[in-house]
Amino acid sequence: MLSPAGYKLSGLDEDFNTHVKTMLLDKPYIAGDYISVPIFGGNPLYFTVVSTRPKGIVRVTSDTAVQVTMEPKEVERNVPRVTYEDIGGLHEAVQRIREMVELPLRHPELFERLGIAPPKGVLLHGPPGCGKTLLAKAVANEAEANFYSINGPEIMSKFYGESEERLRQ
Repeated sequence: MLSPAGYKLSGLDEDFNTHVKTMLLDKPYIAGDYISVPIFGGNPLYFTVVSTRPKGIVRVTSDTAVQVTMEPKEVERNVPRVTYEDIGGLHEAVQRIREMVELPLRHPELFERLGIAPPKGVLLHGPPGCGKTLLAKAVANEAEANFYSINGPEIMSKFYGESEERLRQ
């Protein structure tokens, strides 16, 4: 179930629900996620994933029922988030990213003592569906950091200044 993030919707119809579902296909979601849905000829609409069935991480498929409410709903923040245990088959990648992200955040004194600068960022790359976003969500959860998923096509524009404006939103 999706609810608008901080605004009310009016005039929802089956075509709108179908469009939203199409934009969410083949992506993993969990209750509490903040997502944007591009709308024809306009700025994207932002939604919060209020609940999922079954509970936990779900992947939207063509058989998934997507329900969009008109009123914003408060999302319970105690929802279990993605953890390293939820990620299968990426043990080496999990270990490496923990060393590069978690270690500097939890033990900065170690880097000071060694006289080296901790990494400033991590770039995850790979083919679609290999677990980059899931890994990033797990790292953010374990490090108690915020996670914002931004898809490149949603922010890129051929017009001067429009990409920057979309980033500020």
